Amino acid sequence: MKTVQIRFINGALTAVCGGLLIAALTSTSPASATSTSTTAMRASRLSHCHPAAVAGSGGLLGGLKTVCQVASTVPTNGDVNPYGLAVVPATVGGLVAGDVLVSNFNNSHNLQGTGATIMEISPSGTASLFANLAEQTKGPVGLTTALSVFADGYVVVGSLPTTDGNARTAKAGALYVLNSHGRLVETIRGANINGPWDMASYDGGGFASLLLTNVLNDTVAGRGSIVRGGDVVRLVLDLTTSPPTVLQRTVIASGFKEKTDPNALVIGPTAWLSDRTGPSMSLTPSPIELLQSTTGCSVTRVPESEGPCPPASS
Repeated sequence: MKTVQIRFINGALTAVCGGLLIAALTSTSPASATSTSTTAMRASRLSHCHPAAVAGSGGLLGGLKTVCQVASTVPTNGDVNPYGLAVVPATVGGLVAGDVLVSNFNNSHNLQGTGATIMEISPSGTASLFANLAEQTKGPVGLTTALSVFADGYVVVGSLPTTDGNARTAKAGALYVLNSHGRLVETIRGANINGPWDMASYDGGGFASLLLTNVLNDTVAGRGSIVRGGDVVRLVLDLTTSPPTVLQRTVIASGFKEKTDPNALVIGPTAWLSDRTGPSMSLTPSPIELLQSTTGCSVTRVPESEGPCPPASS
C-alpha cells in the first residue's frame, strides 16, 4: 500500500509518498525570496519543481502553486513505502532542528511490515540514515505512521511487523524508543499495544502524552471481515528517566472498524495532531467508515487521575 503522510512544515505543505519527500509551495517560483514557504524550505536548492496540478482548484490544496521533490526517502538498504513523518523540534545529538524524520514500512522487496529504517532529511534535501531497527531488534519490524520526536531527543516509533508482507503473519508489534543518536533504548509492548498504526503526541517537557491507534485487535482472526476492534490508547511517558518509562496506559476510545486487506495489509483508524497546547487527535478510521473523534486537553504536568487528560496544575 502506498500511503501519504502530510504535514505543514515551515509554511509548506509537505508529504511523503512513493519514496520521496515532496514540498508543495504557495509561490509560483521555487527560487523566489518573497515567498515565506519557499524561503523556509530553501526552495532555491530544491530540484524537480513543477506546477501543482491542483492549483486554483479551491480548498486546502487550491493555493498551492508549485510542487518540488525535496529528497528520496529510500536508504541504502532499499527500504520503501514511507509512512511516518515528524519534524525535529530541537537540535540534540544527531538530530537537527527543522529536519524531518521519515519511517519506512516496506523493505527492498516491497513487502509490507518489513521496513526498518528512519531517514533524517534536512530542509535543503540532505538525506541521511537516522536509525536501522532491523540491526538493533534482530527481527521483523515494519515501521508505521506512529512516529514522534521530542525536544530532549527521544524518538518514539510504532511497529507492525510481518514475516512475508501478508496480514496473516502480522504480529502485535511494539513502540520503540530511540535516543537522539538513533539507538534503541526501550521497547514498549504488551498491554494495549496491538498493531500501533498511528500516533499523536504532546511534549510536556519532563513527560510525554501519546495518543496511539491500534489496528490488530481481532483483525487477523477476522480474515478480511470488518471487526470493531480498533481503539485509541493514551500512554504517558516519564522522560526524566533513562530510558523513559511508562507511567500510564489508558484506553480512551474503542469500537472503530478495522479489517485486513490484500492490498493495504490493514485498514483501520489513523490520527492527526493539531494543537500545541495539548494532545488533540482527529481520527480518520479508513474508507470503511467516515468518522471524526476529538480528545483535546491542555497538559501541564504528569497525571494523577485515570481521566482521559492529565489535570491542570494549580
